[in-house]
Amino acid sequence: MENPGGLSINSSEQDQLRNYLLGRLDDHGEEQVEQRLLSDDEFFEEFELIESELIDQFVYGRLSDEERVLFEEHLLQTPKQREKLAFATALREETTDHLARTIQVVPFEPRPKVRIRSPNLLKIAAAVIVAVGLPVTVWVLVGRRTSDIERGMLALNQAYKNERLVESRISEVNYSQFRPTRGGQDSQIDTRALNEAGLRLSESARTTGNAASYHALGRFYLAGKDFEKAKDQFEQAIRLDSQNAELQSDYAAALFELGKAARNDDEAKAAEYFNKSLEHINRALVLNDSLLEALFNRGLLLEELTRLPEAEDTWRTYLQIDSTSPWTKEARRHLSAIEDQRKKASETPGALP
Repeated sequence: MENPGGLSINSSEQDQLRNYLLGRLDDHGEEQVEQRLLSDDEFFEEFELIESELIDQFVYGRLSDEERVLFEEHLLQTPKQREKLAFATALREETTDHLARTIQVVPFEPRPKVRIRSPNLLKIAAAVIVAVGLPVTVWVLVGRRTSDIERGMLALNQAYKNERLVESRISEVNYSQFRPTRGGQDSQIDTRALNEAGLRLSESARTTGNAASYHALGRFYLAGKDFEKAKDQFEQAIRLDSQNAELQSDYAAALFELGKAARNDDEAKAAEYFNKSLEHINRALVLNDSLLEALFNRGLLLEELTRLPEAEDTWRTYLQIDSTSPWTKEARRHLSAIEDQRKKASETPGALP
């Protein structure tokens, strides 16, 4: 889909995108931006450019105090954004070292920044880029080429912006109110955006066939309650990338939802799904012990298994890490329900707390 009329992006539109990324727009403004991002390739490319510029400004301490807070609240919510930040941080460190070695300039002391666990691979990539030449970094970090995965995930978030159909958290899918059954006339799902997400993510999986494309298509099926298809896509992705914490968490979510669907008809099958789900959730947390999606889903699963003390600990851990996002309301509700159950059990003669 091309930019209508081939118009260039003006400064007002750039400001609008920057404010969107920092969470400054109201609901109507956000919806306008998201609709245009789905239909205008040039606008989407400018969105990616401004996102990368904000990451660069954050790393180099060029944001105002207000913008730093907004950046941390709104621009570190997905693995892809965190990866970009980790790469930019590694690149800055390598560039500083490179300058110190070659020009013998003492670098200034950087301001405190968010601690990022940068894999060695990121540092190696940064070193190569510095050696080749810094202009290359513009192309690497900006990523001007519009990908079907990114556009597909944007459309998926647009589709489920007002309601979600599964209780589990899915990586790179934003918060919306949980509604367990697909509504009829009162459904708030954007079917046009949903169709676009399906087309883009299916095409990406068909033509690319890498872990990221299978993972993204699995998210699409999981969000739409097609759990068997989601499971198949996640398994294909895990064969190619078993060390991806978000992928392990999403696979566990699909298994958990399959277990809930099977519990009324086949308790043994449901137990098998639940046990396998917990195995993969724990694996995700070994890879990233602060992964919010995995912690949230672990709390749900342990509740389902009536392992309430463990579930309570998990929800408390979750809320220690995330105390401000919309997901915290649900986490607190689950924690409160467990505390009430344990209190009632302790007050009942002969009951185990």
